[in-house]
Amino acid sequence: AFGATAAFSLSVGLLVSSLSLFFLPSLLRLFGATEGILPYAEDYLSVILFGVPFQMFAMAGNHMARSEGRARIAMTTMLISALLNIILDPLFIFGFGWGIKGAAVATVISQLVMFVWIFGYFYSGRSSLRFIRKNLFPKLALIREIAAIGSSEFIRMAAGSLSMVLINAALIRWGGELHVAVYGVINRGLSFFFMPMMGVAQGFQPILGYNYGAGRLERARSAIRLAMVAATVLSLVGFLTAQVFPAQIFAIFTRDAKLIAEGTRAMRIITSMFFVIGFQIVGSAMFQALGKARPAFILSLCRQVLLLIPFVLTLPPLLGSTDGVWLAFPLADALSCLVTVFFFRRELRYHLITGPEAA
Repeated sequence: AFGATAAFSLSVGLLVSSLSLFFLPSLLRLFGATEGILPYAEDYLSVILFGVPFQMFAMAGNHMARSEGRARIAMTTMLISALLNIILDPLFIFGFGWGIKGAAVATVISQLVMFVWIFGYFYSGRSSLRFIRKNLFPKLALIREIAAIGSSEFIRMAAGSLSMVLINAALIRWGGELHVAVYGVINRGLSFFFMPMMGVAQGFQPILGYNYGAGRLERARSAIRLAMVAATVLSLVGFLTAQVFPAQIFAIFTRDAKLIAEGTRAMRIITSMFFVIGFQIVGSAMFQALGKARPAFILSLCRQVLLLIPFVLTLPPLLGSTDGVWLAFPLADALSCLVTVFFFRRELRYHLITGPEAA
């Protein structure tokens, strides 16, 4: 399965990258790009799509490392990419004067380094998994099994893409190209905080799954507490940074005074409930690790789809401006946090407390 997953992820990555490059202008218009934005979007995506195969292999390899119980390897993989991106972005955007294309180059280099790191881990012999030539050509039955297991994550990602299309369409209708650019920069800036939180969530999953399966419920609860605290601290740091230094964050990506002014206000609104996101991410990851498919699926869709999309569709017409789009984010964050609390308390009360260890 290891060889099949490695080959499959690279093959799909190459296919997605090739098709996206071929149909790039049409795809960008589908996602809401206007004639004014299109040249910048093409500059960015024509570069960043080359990193898709590296990204897909690295993410698949990261999950396989976690399945071995190598949480440190998995977390290091995520941190390497995030930190390198933080360093290279201002260097390429302003230092070399490459603008938005520089941001794309920085991302592709970060993805390539992440790919080399995780590939080196498996190739070095430190892993119990090995590359075997005959396994690099997966059978159809195995591909079907892999696709079935990953279908829920695929649906979540596809739904997230749909929400982005709707958000961009709302921003174009109620604002303009400036607001689409603002949203793009905010997404980019907040990724610096999302990635470490995702690293915490993915790193603690194998620890939780192993201890829960072995009936070591106190250790499982300790892992949950530690992950919750770490992710909440990271989300609180992100909240404070975005509230206190939004203009400085925007200045990393642009020198347009109008964009910075509008972006400063929008970022403060969007991140007004950011401090609860760490709890949500770990909560969803917890249910995935415990094999609880239904709450895991609901929580993974809750913020970006089940709550955010209805708010994006209803609030802008009510308020008559892009403020409705910006306000959709904190409202979705607050309500999805309450949903996470509901499932989390029920799990602790009826399963992690009354499990075999307590008996």
